[in-house]
Amino acid sequence: KGGRGGTRKELNCCRDAVLMQFCANTLDKEDFFGKSDPFLVFYRSNKDGSFTICHKTEVVKNTINPVWQAFKISV
Repeated sequence: KGGRGGTRKELNCCRDAVLMQFCANTLDKEDFFGKSDPFLVFYRSNKDGSFTICHKTEVVKNTINPVWQAFKISV
């Protein structure tokens, strides 16, 4: 029973999440009209050295000063 209790506790710790929000200022102007359509992509590293996408933000259209919506990622 002691071993299983420890395992259960470790699994419960893995359910924690972090709330994040990002913004940017004065990004490069990437289109003809002098605006950008920025977004962010977050990856996590795997034990084998590869990477897996764990979150993509929404695209914030026509701005060089985006503010993305807050989001949670499990840790």
